[in-house]
Amino acid sequence: MQMPDNEFSRAAFSFSEKSKAVQLFLRLRNKDTLLSAGIPDDLIENEKHLTKETAVLVRKVNDEKNKPVETRNTELIHEWQNNLFELNQQYKTLIRLFEQEFPDYHQVKYQTAITSVENVQEMLQETQTAMLAYNVGKKYIHVFGITASKFAPFQILKPENFEELIEDFFV
Repeated sequence: MQMPDNEFSRAAFSFSEKSKAVQLFLRLRNKDTLLSAGIPDDLIENEKHLTKETAVLVRKVNDEKNKPVETRNTELIHEWQNNLFELNQQYKTLIRLFEQEFPDYHQVKYQTAITSVENVQEMLQETQTAMLAYNVGKKYIHVFGITASKFAPFQILKPENFEELIEDFFV
């Protein structure tokens, strides 16, 4: 369903871009951020270790929770969740240390530049191209089509088997 080109659709585009930018930024720039802020290697390794251990425990908890109730080990889930809480506390403490002891860290990590529909249209003025941007939510997929002179936002109902379709696409 096409949505109207109005301030709400343009705000939705902006929020979509900001969300993607933050996610990408956090994934790609974290190590560069740590290095460029002058953070010592041992602290960088500690951050990497905490992140990895957290991911492993989250996966274990989720896998165990997805088992049938009769085979699920709730004591193990509880133990892993306690370990997750402790890892999270350690990670927060480490990040606070980065922000306090290495002021460049906070500045580099949290600066994000987000574009607007108008900026994209201005960049497309000299070309005969279009840009498609999208954001996948829980219930809908929002697609934004932009050319030098038009902005066309769409809202599409997300298929129930969306994740399966994506996995099939990449196999």
